[in-house]
Amino acid sequence: MKIATVEAIPYEIGMRKPLLFASGQMTKADHVLVRITTDDGLVGIADVPPRPYTYGETQRSVVAVIETLFAPLLVGADPFARSVLGAGMARTVGNFAAKGAVDIALWDIIGKSVGKSVHQLLGGFTPSVRVSHMVGFAPAQEMVDEALMYREKYGINSFKVKVGRRPVSLDVDACIALREALGAEVQVRVRDGAEHLVQGHVAQHKRPACGQVRLAAERESGVKEVGLGLDAKHEEHGRQAREPRQQPRRGGRGAVLERVKK
Repeated sequence: MKIATVEAIPYEIGMRKPLLFASGQMTKADHVLVRITTDDGLVGIADVPPRPYTYGETQRSVVAVIETLFAPLLVGADPFARSVLGAGMARTVGNFAAKGAVDIALWDIIGKSVGKSVHQLLGGFTPSVRVSHMVGFAPAQEMVDEALMYREKYGINSFKVKVGRRPVSLDVDACIALREALGAEVQVRVRDGAEHLVQGHVAQHKRPACGQVRLAAERESGVKEVGLGLDAKHEEHGRQAREPRQQPRRGGRGAVLERVKK
């Protein structure tokens, strides 16, 4: 089995309302569908969400790098040779969203060829994944109404809340309102960089109802949840965050940097 064709198809997802966040707004979502077809008719599919302000890639750049650089590498190759193909793509700097989509499409082909889902090939840890809805800037009650509608209509029980407004009380009030309206069984998360929300919540409110908000730290390896708030499980994290940092010893790296600055 060999790869016969590689396609990068741009398309657009319309939005019912603009998504507002700290760095701007989105009125539509530009995506790229990656489709890799083998000589025996298997088709691997993946989707690329190019976000120039997050990943540094655009719809045009994804299409260009796949069609001009990755496709010549892939066509004629064995789709099972993921490591070899990954090493070849690694010669191109950056473009991680495009590279990731190619890898996902290869996994799709491999799974279809052996009659197994990809989650089974990767160890079968869980047959399901929790779906999370992103709640953008709006008055607190409108954010609550939106979250409640998505929970009732689609069964979603995880929400990522955009934060970063001034005054900080807008974000704090929104998270409190969401937690109280959704209940303790629903996951409510805020983005990394929202330490001001932690401090504001601890200093001003100290309300147990907000103790299960989470800080979603987004990294290249995925989403890591760090405790935020007053619940006992994460109280130690909050205490450490509030304590002043210990000064570095004179012989340590901090002392060297201090001397360089002087």
